[in-house]
Amino acid sequence: MSIASYYILPVQILRAPLIVDRYNPTSATQRDWAHATVAWTGKGWLAPKGSQSEDMANKEQSLAFSWLFVPPAAAPLATDRVTISGLMYQVYGDPVTANTPRGLHHYEVRVMSVNG
Repeated sequence: MSIASYYILPVQILRAPLIVDRYNPTSATQRDWAHATVAWTGKGWLAPKGSQSEDMANKEQSLAFSWLFVPPAAAPLATDRVTISGLMYQVYGDPVTANTPRGLHHYEVRVMSVNG
């Protein structure tokens, strides 16, 4: 059984252009998600949620994330957002490449739900 048989969820990778931050036009840019384009459409697999805790100046912070597995053609970036079955997620960190002796096998992408 190959990993491709797990790719059952509809996935879109979204990329947004950088624009000048209207509140700080001299030094900051931000992503314009209102004008994002679809960089890839296909199928993927979303692993169950995991979590991670960090001690931030004696205040514990908890992050809940999931892992998205997509084929090599997806080529996700750390700055992307993805929709999975119609729900929006932010890519959290650099996508991980899973390689075999024959080359790139798939990407593993840590994602977090975008609320609001």
